[in-house]
Amino acid sequence: MSNTVNNFLQDELVNKGIRLGECLRILKTNPHFQTLILDHYLKDKSLDQVSLLSHPQMREQRVNIVEDLLSRSRLNLFFLEVERDYVHYTNLKEELLNQDINEEGN
Repeated sequence: MSNTVNNFLQDELVNKGIRLGECLRILKTNPHFQTLILDHYLKDKSLDQVSLLSHPQMREQRVNIVEDLLSRSRLNLFFLEVERDYVHYTNLKEELLNQDINEEGN
């Protein structure tokens, strides 16, 4: 693959990571998202389901409960990955811009 294609793909990946991070940051400041997803779905509902696991009457539902907990965990992990990638790609883009500026100055 040529350097031009590699640079284009790298730029696309960096820009996508930054866009996703910015979208998540905006979502997390939205009070409706905070209430519905962060507070209720990821936190309260998860705690309720963990409590259900301890009840003998829920024995037959344990597999479904654990699957629901795993799906919440995966969503939370996705949010963490987006945040981590945002920091990484923002720093990388800054480094690349500084490198371009230094090369143009020489």
